[in-house]
Amino acid sequence: MRLIALTSARGGYTLYRIEREGFDGHVDKTSGTLASFREALLATHQGKRYFSPAFVSERTARLLDPNAFDKVLSDRELEVLHWVAQALDDYEIARKMGIRPRTVETFRGRILKKLDIRGTPRLMGFAMRLGFGVWPNWKTGAGARRM
Repeated sequence: MRLIALTSARGGYTLYRIEREGFDGHVDKTSGTLASFREALLATHQGKRYFSPAFVSERTARLLDPNAFDKVLSDRELEVLHWVAQALDDYEIARKMGIRPRTVETFRGRILKKLDIRGTPRLMGFAMRLGFGVWPNWKTGAGARRM
């Protein structure tokens, strides 16, 4: 089965998750055309991959950035950032992750330092802009493919 993501969400994290989950293509609803969707269908039907210009541009920028979130944050820190983007407090995040609130506070402090962001409200804005709150479930579902 071939999977193509058709989305208007263009945040760096959203595109990172599309890549990480092993999608075979991506079409950007906001700038893509019917022709680009057809091109994606044809390419994936032929066993190839198709990614929108927006996806390729964002991926290239992320790969070239030595301070990109996926290079400086651990998986647990990415998970905390996901929940921060959904405006959860430390107690709610701790409950979701099965850890102590103090541990969440420590993770958040590390994230702020690593990303050079001052304060949780700015961190929340950063996470939302990149699409950390878009994915409904942090955990990868059974059967999901990895690249």
